Order: sequence, then C-alpha cells, then structure tokens
Amino acid sequence: MTAFLFKPNRNIILITILAFTDLFRRTFMLHTVPLSVKNKIANGLLADFVLTFPALYYFLIVRPLKVSISGCCLL
Repeated sequence: MTAFLFKPNRNIILITILAFTDLFRRTFMLHTVPLSVKNKIANGLLADFVLTFPALYYFLIVRPLKVSISGCCLL
C-alpha cells in the first residue's frame, strides 16, 4: 500500500484558479490590444509567468506545507 503524503490544501486550489484566470485574462488582452503595444503586453505576460507564479507557488504552497521545492509537483 502506497502512502500519499501530500494532503490537498485549499491553497493549491486557490493558486490554480488564480493562475488559469490570469492566463486567460492576459491572453485575451494580448489579442485585443493594438499592434503598437502588443510587444509590451507580451513582455509583461512573460515576466508575470517567470516571476509571479513561482513566487506565489512558494508562498502559498511550499512554505505553509513545509515541502521541498523539488519534491512537490502539481501535475
């Protein structure tokens, strides 16, 4: 029998909902802006994915659950 050590937490659900909401919102915004500012929006979206999501993951999942960063997998 395999023990499942990672208990589901509402923080996991919260960060998943926030991530998908932000992804769809910014993707929609990227396709509705004029071509002159599309590059700036794309750079902001990239910075958001590279900086914000890992920081939220750390502060909402890793620290409260006291798991290692490499040992926890959402997928």
